[in-house]
Amino acid sequence: MAGKSKKKSDNAQAAEAVTALSEATATAGVADIDDGLETMAAAVETSKFGRQVMRDATRKMVEGEASQRSARNLAAISSVMAEAGVDDVAQGVALLSASDDIAVQSALVGELSREDLALGMELASIGGQLQAVGDVVYDLDMPLLAEFLESLGSRMRELSADTIHRFGATRALARALAETGASVEDLGSNEVGEGMMRIEAAEEAAVLSEVADEVGRELRSEGRAEMAAAREIREVTEDLVMDATSEIAGGAAQLGAAEAMADLADAVMEEETSKPD
Repeated sequence: MAGKSKKKSDNAQAAEAVTALSEATATAGVADIDDGLETMAAAVETSKFGRQVMRDATRKMVEGEASQRSARNLAAISSVMAEAGVDDVAQGVALLSASDDIAVQSALVGELSREDLALGMELASIGGQLQAVGDVVYDLDMPLLAEFLESLGSRMRELSADTIHRFGATRALARALAETGASVEDLGSNEVGEGMMRIEAAEEAAVLSEVADEVGRELRSEGRAEMAAAREIREVTEDLVMDATSEIAGGAAQLGAAEAMADLADAVMEEETSKPD
């Protein structure tokens, strides 16, 4: 009887020990599962952060490419405007040179007109003098000579009138040349002014192109760095997921073992209590 009672006591003690171990194992399993869930939550947050970093990196890459594309367009526009500006300046200089030539021609024509006027007045004077002499000769009873002098005086006066008329035409031509020269000079000045404005605009576009290109390079550099960081974050996330999965699986295994040990302890206790004394 004492041996049998001792045996029951040993079985009960073993069952209690198994129960205690089961509870400890279950507690450890729950703790591992809790740790795994926390790790999984951290993995989720890390994944969200990594996706945000990747979105920001992608946006910077796109903006950087757009900025550099704008820089190339501005550079092309700058080149075209610079060429147009140089052409305008060259045309303006040519027009200014032409206006100087026209001014010289106008001055020469004006000088000719003054000479025509002087010649016309001189011819008119000679014609008048010849007619006056003719009147005197006629009074001296020299009608043929008087008629000749009268005819010559009339011819001189006609030549004088033609010369004076030519003076008027030449003066009008000189004035027209002067006006044309002034118009050409204005055109030349305008062309030079427009050319300089285009050259200045081209220089500004070139500066903007350099700035846009620099901004684009910086954005793309930042984008590449952030993409690399996003990939590292993804690797960290994958490690966290693996750790969480391992912890949860380990915790589940411990819970399973604890349940098995609890069943074993229950079976031992049931067997112990069912045996007769």
